[in-house]
Amino acid sequence: MLKNRPARDVRDAIDRGQYSLGIEGQVIRIEPNMVSFSTTMPDNVIGARFEQGDLYIDFNMTPELEAEGFAREIIRRIQQMRKDMKLNVEQYINCDVKAEPYLLELFETWRDHISTEVRAKKLTFTDSPDGQEVKTWDVTSKDIVIGITPAEQ
Repeated sequence: MLKNRPARDVRDAIDRGQYSLGIEGQVIRIEPNMVSFSTTMPDNVIGARFEQGDLYIDFNMTPELEAEGFAREIIRRIQQMRKDMKLNVEQYINCDVKAEPYLLELFETWRDHISTEVRAKKLTFTDSPDGQEVKTWDVTSKDIVIGITPAEQ
């Protein structure tokens, strides 16, 4: 029954002297010498102690994090293409992207952000990307084809 209680509540009460637990009508006193506490990290969580405190990093990959990561990758690739084409920073582009359906779903959730970051007037997900510059990128072993063209002002 003690294991089913919130550990922090039990520890706080024991730090004050004792913790009482009702079992079958009797009150059982749990004293500091009767228990010990240990801290364990969930799977995929790493902890480190520093002078200023503790740091915990959760390495679990959620669909939201995966979508954000791929969005950042596509933004980086489009920005590189803009640079290679020597486009003015303020110049708008039209952009076509081809990728596997799962990635397109991830990109769709970040469409507005991607468009804003790369200054795309039009961002199209298509099976046949077109543009003044078309390039295939390997992003974590997945091919993404990007085509960009300067947009008409």
